[in-house]
Amino acid sequence: MRFITTKELRTLRIATRHHHLINSRLAILRYADEYGFKGAARRFGLDRKTVRTWHRRWVASGPAGLVPRHPVKRRRRLSEETVRLIEQARRDLQFGAMQARFWLDRVHRIRVAAATIHRICRDLGYPPIRRTGPRRPEQNGKVERSHRIDEEEFWSRSSSDGLTLAAHALRGWEHQYNHDHFSMALQGLTPAEKLATFMSPPAPSSPPTPCAHTGAAA
Repeated sequence: MRFITTKELRTLRIATRHHHLINSRLAILRYADEYGFKGAARRFGLDRKTVRTWHRRWVASGPAGLVPRHPVKRRRRLSEETVRLIEQARRDLQFGAMQARFWLDRVHRIRVAAATIHRICRDLGYPPIRRTGPRRPEQNGKVERSHRIDEEEFWSRSSSDGLTLAAHALRGWEHQYNHDHFSMALQGLTPAEKLATFMSPPAPSSPPTPCAHTGAAA
């Protein structure tokens, strides 16, 4: 079983939102051809009946048979535009559900629960984001974490040639990180917003209450 190109899926008039899911299911069926339904179910955490059903539909209808068949009661209440933004957050920005939730709220003024985002990504065929486990160098401290974020979100995406251009781009990235980059560790605040909470002027204190004196007044 080979993967189906986007052009072929469009020719079959299959909705774009199902393209990735169809090829994901095809990959599972290819694995099942070699290791059997039981092996594929164990490898991908699925029920054996599900893999067998996908295989039967593939044999009967080809790619169209792998289009998800959700019942009417599971019809999404989200707009297609919101679903496309969720897919962009997962596919292009590599955001998990919580990061995508903050991004939708802060950038697009759209509020969607993290559980809903997780479900949408699962329905679209995207597996959960795999984060790197304990006892690894990049998790030894704040410096290593900062280096990782810089590498993932700046250096790996930068195409500046020469130290001067790179230094200029780095200053722009530092400003963006401090003022525009919301952090899950800071409950969705940017570093600048979090710093501002510590620099807020203290509330004015009430004037001291005069002490009561006994005895005759002078």
